Amino acid sequence: MSDPGSDTKEKIEHLRQNLPEYSERFIKIRPKKGGKVIPLIFNKAQMLLHHFIEDMRKAGEIVRVVVCKGRQQGVSTYVASRYLHRASLNLGISVFILAHISKSTEYLFDIVKRMYSNLPDPLRPGIERSNKKELKFGRLDSEYALGTAGAKDVGRSMNPQLLHMSEAAFYADTDDLSTGLLQGVSNDPETEVIMESTANGAVGMFYNLCQKGIDPKTLSRFKTLFIAWYIQDEYRETPPLGFKPNKLEYEMMELYGLELNQIFWYRRKLETDFQGDLWKMRKEYPCCLAEAFQSSGDRLYKPEWIATARKYPGVLDDIAPRVMGVDGSGEGADGTALVTRQGARIIEFENYEEVVKPMRLAGMVAQKIDTLDLDMVFLDVAYGYGCRDRLKEMGYGAKTMAVPFGMEALMPELYLNKRAQMYGFSKEWFEEGGKSIPDDDLFVRDLGMIPGFKLSTSRGLLQLPPKKQIREDNEGLSPNIADGFALTFAFPVKSRSLKSRISVASPDVVRARSPFKSRRQAQEFVRTRKPSELHVPNN
Repeated sequence: MSDPGSDTKEKIEHLRQNLPEYSERFIKIRPKKGGKVIPLIFNKAQMLLHHFIEDMRKAGEIVRVVVCKGRQQGVSTYVASRYLHRASLNLGISVFILAHISKSTEYLFDIVKRMYSNLPDPLRPGIERSNKKELKFGRLDSEYALGTAGAKDVGRSMNPQLLHMSEAAFYADTDDLSTGLLQGVSNDPETEVIMESTANGAVGMFYNLCQKGIDPKTLSRFKTLFIAWYIQDEYRETPPLGFKPNKLEYEMMELYGLELNQIFWYRRKLETDFQGDLWKMRKEYPCCLAEAFQSSGDRLYKPEWIATARKYPGVLDDIAPRVMGVDGSGEGADGTALVTRQGARIIEFENYEEVVKPMRLAGMVAQKIDTLDLDMVFLDVAYGYGCRDRLKEMGYGAKTMAVPFGMEALMPELYLNKRAQMYGFSKEWFEEGGKSIPDDDLFVRDLGMIPGFKLSTSRGLLQLPPKKQIREDNEGLSPNIADGFALTFAFPVKSRSLKSRISVASPDVVRARSPFKSRRQAQEFVRTRKPSELHVPNN
């Protein structure tokens, strides 16, 4: 005859290992429309997060997750259910809930208390202490505590095993959190930190952790999960007869596989709640990570350009020159990136976080010239000319050129320096459409770090902030890949003529569009220049 107690233990252990089942059977939530509480059946966003976390655990990683999401997707409710599941079925679990304002913290705590009060008696542990900021389960010795970001020494004396950081993009005084509350969470495999929020601009702790979390080479334990608005089943509305998507909406449908009822919901939300302000809509209901962090006009490359280009296979133009941009670290502490472009397509890129010394870099570039049959390599010389000098000694002088970012631009009456010009040309490259970039989060992250142009105060020329400032704004992350990409636009390079004699514009004729004007300007700059090894005759 089986032991009834043993059977109960097996059922409890089964529930410990099956959060979706536990939530559906025992957790009750208030529905969005109001009314009687209903079972918590995970929606697509919640299930996506659940699998993401469980995959981390199976891989032996400590759960440190940063979730960038749209509005009202149920992420906070999922975390509340997950942590109550742990705290009510295990001994000695400490949970800390942190939000950006006190009302939000209290709201999250009310969700937990509602879930607790609706548990069946066998699964509802006895309460030793309960007030507005604490909840302690007596016999289990598990507890909840609350805090508000920005409060002095919040959570500094706490040592939670489970930390829920809600709306983290809106936190104040994040330095105190990094040195206080986060230090209280040990690196034990059973601890968890889940930081979730809608985006709030391309600055701050949340943004920087999101950017680091998509880099497979990062040493940060945090991993980034982006949850798009369109996976929500409720974000659909039947359109009226005759409704037609506009050009942008057609692009969204093609890029993200959206259906007409999703597009109609999106447009109605845009017009009703945001009065047609597209950047605000994208911040609250983003389609991709780049959209989420876009502020009004503050990024050089529009998120939709990047999103389209990373999904577009592109057409490889055999006649177009094959050009590589190299942003090297030299003897400095920066990383190194090599980006190869041929016409409308980025065909390869490599990124090295460690310092690559000039002599080693020269060998790498020489190998690329041979294996990829490159027509030209443009090298950033911020750390000296050592790599370029070595390449000349190796016989690659005719196919390499050192490019000081501060040198005169091809269009000196429009751009402050060469760096601004290269980025301006790359921006126009994207604007033309039909471009293809790697479908890679790291490549996209670097492009998204580049801010929009500003006018210089003295001459009214287009300029970008220094790379040092971009690194400071991104907690030390450096846009090396973006610089390598921009370098491929340093100078015009003649077309390859293996199968064609199509002529191209000389380097003294430049056609460009000012980012501050809607019409295209054709501007010709003819200067007397000495012959350059940049332009190799196609004989």
